[in-house]
Amino acid sequence: MHAIHSRQGDAARIRILLERMARDENRLEACLGRPLRDLDILEIGPGQTLERSAYLGLKNRVTGIDLDVIPHGLDFAGYARVIRRNGLGRLLKTLGRRALGNLCTGRNRARSGSRRLSKKRDPIADP
Repeated sequence: MHAIHSRQGDAARIRILLERMARDENRLEACLGRPLRDLDILEIGPGQTLERSAYLGLKNRVTGIDLDVIPHGLDFAGYARVIRRNGLGRLLKTLGRRALGNLCTGRNRARSGSRRLSKKRDPIADP
């Protein structure tokens, strides 16, 4: 039941995320004294959904590093790395999030104008 309720709140969650990112973008531009465009950005701990990286990557080059493996799509080798490096609990949480949230979240991203990230290279797994 929680999963159904959570998916219904995705549109609001994405709207709030975009509002906060726009606010933070304005703050960073004020600190830098220039637009937040065409920069090399390092995000430490982007998390499984990579939302901030996706937002910042619309106008910049973003590299995210995380202690957890973040597989993309049907990357079976990536999911095997999740088990080896981060354990079965992390794998189940990742698969559950993807199974319950991807369809609804993808539709809401399309409505909000944000883009899905393309598959990125894993510098540890793909040297």
